[in-house]
Amino acid sequence: MLIGTLISCSDSVTLEKVALIPLPSELSVGGGSFEMNSKTVIVASGEAVNTATYLQQFLKNATGFNLDIVANKSENSIALSLDGENLNSEGYSVVVEKDIVSIKASANSGLFYGVQTLRQLLPPEIESGKVVENIKWIIPCVTIDDKPRFKYRGMMLDVARHFFSTDYIKRYLDYMALYKMNTFHMHLTDDQGWRIEIKKYPKLTQKGAFRTKNSQDKECDRLAKENPDMVITPELFKVVDGEKVYGGFYTQEEIKEIIEYAKVRNITIIPEIDMPGHFMSAIENYPEVSCFGKADWGQKFSTPLCAGNEKTYEMVENILAEIVDLFPSSYVHIGADEVEKINWEKCPKCQTKIKKEKLANEHELQSYFVHRIEDFLISKGKKMIGWDEILDGGMSKTATMMYWRGWEPDAPVKAVKQGNDVIMAPSTHFYFHEEQDGGSLMRVYGFEPVPEGLTAEEAKHILGGQGCIWTEYIPSEARVDYMAVPRMIALAETLWSPKKQKDWKTFVKRIGVHFDRLDVKKVNYRLPDMGGLFEDNVFVTKADVAFTSPLSNPEIYYTTDGTVPDKESKLYTGPFEITKNSTLKARQFGKGSARGDMLEARFVEGTYANAIEFENVKRGLKCEYYEGKSWRRGVVDIGKSDIWKGSFETNSFELPEIAVKRYASFALVYNGYIHVKKDDIYTFSLLCDDAGVLKIADKVVVDNDGKHGPIKKTAQVALRKGWHKIELKYIEAGGGGVLYLTMLDHFGQFSEISGEHLAH
Repeated sequence: MLIGTLISCSDSVTLEKVALIPLPSELSVGGGSFEMNSKTVIVASGEAVNTATYLQQFLKNATGFNLDIVANKSENSIALSLDGENLNSEGYSVVVEKDIVSIKASANSGLFYGVQTLRQLLPPEIESGKVVENIKWIIPCVTIDDKPRFKYRGMMLDVARHFFSTDYIKRYLDYMALYKMNTFHMHLTDDQGWRIEIKKYPKLTQKGAFRTKNSQDKECDRLAKENPDMVITPELFKVVDGEKVYGGFYTQEEIKEIIEYAKVRNITIIPEIDMPGHFMSAIENYPEVSCFGKADWGQKFSTPLCAGNEKTYEMVENILAEIVDLFPSSYVHIGADEVEKINWEKCPKCQTKIKKEKLANEHELQSYFVHRIEDFLISKGKKMIGWDEILDGGMSKTATMMYWRGWEPDAPVKAVKQGNDVIMAPSTHFYFHEEQDGGSLMRVYGFEPVPEGLTAEEAKHILGGQGCIWTEYIPSEARVDYMAVPRMIALAETLWSPKKQKDWKTFVKRIGVHFDRLDVKKVNYRLPDMGGLFEDNVFVTKADVAFTSPLSNPEIYYTTDGTVPDKESKLYTGPFEITKNSTLKARQFGKGSARGDMLEARFVEGTYANAIEFENVKRGLKCEYYEGKSWRRGVVDIGKSDIWKGSFETNSFELPEIAVKRYASFALVYNGYIHVKKDDIYTFSLLCDDAGVLKIADKVVVDNDGKHGPIKKTAQVALRKGWHKIELKYIEAGGGGVLYLTMLDHFGQFSEISGEHLAH
């Protein structure tokens, strides 16, 4: 009988020892361990033999042991059984004792996840894929009862903008399986490429799967001069009719192969055929389904399919009929986002359709298109998913909405309130193609998928969430790895583990252990940022530099002459001083090819800003807000040509509810004073999407200007004890709506600035 202690999230030493991700619902650790050897057997019968066969092959690859699968339980065995009581279909239990490992579940999916937990309990070398000599295959004694919080735990990969091989898709599925993710969303078609064979329309892949280099490819070429991850895969170029083109596609047989590979790993593949917009690669080859007989661009997006033309519906239904026959998933994703409706306004067929169907406008025409396609999918026994634009013009009661527009925070609640299921994929947190910074991993981990204000019954409509990788500027397999991992791992725990069990500090320690596992798998992951280094640093006499890292044995190399650090640069061995204006560049390296982003820190000698004395202090800040889209140069343009403005008082730098809910594009200007308790160097961190500029004592401290996704920047300023003028300018240019200003406290933690330290 295993005797152990239930582990709480605060017991970081024990959690780090077993280092499981996602963190199980219940975990206890006992004394001793089980050692697997060539005499170990796998016990399984009935349907459990399927998972046992997967485990047998997986273990053989690294250990060289060809473990027998037997029907009867014995010592020195790993026993898999489908007799778990009171477990949901993905729940499982694992008991590791000194002479036997028992994994139980009520369904094969749960049994598979129990095996993934066993996989993580084994040494990292189990991931090698080839036999490793002189390793003891030790498994610590534990008792685990586990089940997922959400049933949809997904990753999306856009294979349309840039194409990825079948072999890489399988690797990607392996990453997902290790962390208990169960849905792979394939974005198969877009303007830049059609990636799946459709037998009825051969030109979709004969021509639509290939293109000459576009502006995004040329930008990748430019970036590749300094970053080898940005090199477009050379094997995907070929010469057609004397012209060099890029691309590729999956045959239907290759798709079947991928689906079967995913099925073994308990992963469902959801296909997306984006329509009626983002359809240019098809319209270029079948122009009769466009409004005016050609593929073209509107003001912002490509012109869509003609929603008034019956030939359009015939073609789309024929395409989807082949998709439905290929993919066993109960869902088909039709996109339906970013539809440019200018052509529909001019098209006689579209206008006739609006009148015939008694539609109010082009938004309802899009809704008509979506409903009609959904009816076709329902007739084929499938359910439809669409991006959250399917709310516009009215969404059917049976559609599933995938939420992505972070600047429409009410969209998931609206969908749930009318009874629709929702999958959370907000651009503000789960868009993994966005550049990473020191706060990226924490933002993913800290996101709560269930919006506030839902009842327990309504919350059941939040199926889960998904990380998305759009690949306009992700041209290689190495770059996908780098952008997906480790954010995918943080997402996995967010979607699986009980809300009350999640703990950022222990997660960081556990993921540090997982980097060794990723090294063995040869994943080109991104190392989380080092600590102890800010973008802009101020010193009065000298600055003390001391790096921190989530790695157990990091190698940090740095330069102070402006050159890019590599493994030939100076190795960090301990704290050092900077006594003159300098630009410090540093990068940490893990084992193998793993590396972090290069961090650049400017050190500037300064003097203390004098405090201000003023009377009639009123707590809080003043804030002006503006509506408009005329901020091309950044915050300098605020107030010059805005349509409307108002003002209010506030106790914090949080986004006001009225601005977020009312306007997709707005600007804010916070003004007041901040109080500091002593002469010191103060550190401020500004996370925003889009632009943000912080001034203190009439000096720019943090410059996070420009249109961009969520980016965090940190800087310092020297202040005398007392009150100092503070100003924060912020722009939301139509997406995201993220603003967090924090200050480093005396505990070494970044915290929101208390209202008692603000005045106006």
